[in-house]
Amino acid sequence: MLCRSDRTIRTYIRAYKDSGFEGLEIKYAPGKSCRLTAEQRDELKQVVISQVPADVGFPAKFNWTLQIIAQYIERVYGFQYSLRGASKLMERMNMSYTRPTYTLAAADPQKQQAFVQDTFPALKRG
Repeated sequence: MLCRSDRTIRTYIRAYKDSGFEGLEIKYAPGKSCRLTAEQRDELKQVVISQVPADVGFPAKFNWTLQIIAQYIERVYGFQYSLRGASKLMERMNMSYTRPTYTLAAADPQKQQAFVQDTFPALKRG
């Protein structure tokens, strides 16, 4: 009826005998443990915060995605992460996903002007 194995039911019975209803309380689902050390997580966080993917060898990408982060982890640390696993890792590192927005605040003003002139010729100022 519960779609649980005999072993799981025995575990439930043992938990009930040991602690009553409190022993049956579901606290959390642990999932896989984090394979990166605290130092590696700090290093990864600094890379994501301070660099763009192109800085660490990925093709001209301006924003980090979970897929790129997972590929970076595999390349640098040798661990494979699914997108969900990379997402959970980012959550544990107190990093949240936001929709990427491009800001020109830190960009080179001359390159910005050249881009605008090349992309929108009608806007050229004479």
